[in-house]
Amino acid sequence: MQLRLMKKTALFILLIISGVVASAQTYPERTGWNHFVWGAEVGGSVDMTSNSMSTVNLDAFFGYKNSFIDALAVGASVNMVLSNSVRSFPVYMLLRTNFCNRPTFAFMDLRGGVVINNFGASRDQAGFYISPGVGFRLASGKTFTSYITVSYVYNGMRPYSRGDIHYDIDGLHMACMRLGISF
Repeated sequence: MQLRLMKKTALFILLIISGVVASAQTYPERTGWNHFVWGAEVGGSVDMTSNSMSTVNLDAFFGYKNSFIDALAVGASVNMVLSNSVRSFPVYMLLRTNFCNRPTFAFMDLRGGVVINNFGASRDQAGFYISPGVGFRLASGKTFTSYITVSYVYNGMRPYSRGDIHYDIDGLHMACMRLGISF
């Protein structure tokens, strides 16, 4: 089961890398879409609350950009817990900026919104989601930027029961790393 998940994750990473290589070509300036941004990320989170809820994450976002703001966007994520069948689905607003008008090596990455936690058997709960972090550019071109982000994640998960087992969780605190590309 975990081997299959690792193979799918490796395939997704290869697709992102091939997208970076393909987009490294220079294209003519697009006038109507200069302020539109979209991107995709793959990563993982390590549970710091000792609840064995570490995840593999897939993110996507789209929104607005200009010379000061790298992204003001709406994003969604699928966070798959490795040790059980719990899934989390954050929907968030993303603000990414380096606080200046030119590209720099480091930038701020702030996400906030709601998360739907699914425990299987149609049991869902909603909670607060926040993820402040810092990012580092890996490569940039005229039409793309690849980067890595390191962040803290708070998932507002509350206690739940699965069969005879009760999980006394009062919010998940995680350390997260994402590899992404934006266009």
